Amino acid sequence: MNKAVFRPLKKVFRRFYESMGFVFYTHPQTYRVIYRVILHNPTFRRQSGFLVVPIPSETLTQQFLAKPSFSSSEVLIQKESQFGNSYATWTIDLAPDATALYEEKFEMRVAPEGIEGATMDPRLQEINDFVIATLEYGDPIPGLYSAEEALKRRRVDCGGFGTLFCARCQEAGIQARLVSGFWAGYPKNEMHAWVEALSPEGQWIPADPSVEQLLRQGRTRKSGRLGFAGSDRIALSFGHYFPILIDGRTVTVDILQNPMVVPREAKEALQMTSEFITSRA
Repeated sequence: MNKAVFRPLKKVFRRFYESMGFVFYTHPQTYRVIYRVILHNPTFRRQSGFLVVPIPSETLTQQFLAKPSFSSSEVLIQKESQFGNSYATWTIDLAPDATALYEEKFEMRVAPEGIEGATMDPRLQEINDFVIATLEYGDPIPGLYSAEEALKRRRVDCGGFGTLFCARCQEAGIQARLVSGFWAGYPKNEMHAWVEALSPEGQWIPADPSVEQLLRQGRTRKSGRLGFAGSDRIALSFGHYFPILIDGRTVTVDILQNPMVVPREAKEALQMTSEFITSRA
């Protein structure tokens, strides 16, 4: 069968399986999460700085069943003022060739997010279609592509899809925000970013243009489209390009998603690996 004919059939079957509740992300899920970070000092001198790890916010669709706990009591919990995102900060002091383990653990209940009870601005469909038609998914980066970079490059990751979506919403006078987090409930939980737009009733409507493009191409089985985001994700921060406070210094970050090391001096060079591990309870 021709792929152009087969893809619409796959979309119909997928929507049927979702409507019947045959896939896990159409139901609320409980996740036990370990956000693990390992730092190594590969140099011959002591290195110091600060490790920043995001803390999820509670929303209508995700609630803590067990509040975050941390591998050390010497951790500072802070909240930035622009979007209300929370983050944990550890002070780092590593001897030459030393390695240190840092962990954030929590248990969270996550529900699917849809548009029930909300009115969706018809311009959102136009914006969603424009972003999907304009961009091509690829070239993922740890940081964030800006909307300008997305339009220039055209081939960008989920963050680039999201920033362009938000920019078009802003041009149309629609309030929208980028959501950054990780996939959950899969063997490997990679970073992900999607979007929420505010309805006239004050409800956030999800959109996930990068995943919707991949779904149309038959390249993913994960959830995500305009008006629906499944329970297979955990949001870690909202918005993008905002200041956080580290040791009395203001540092501007694009998003709070991956762990971040802020060195005391520019010459510091720590090696970092991290894992976002989830298990369904």
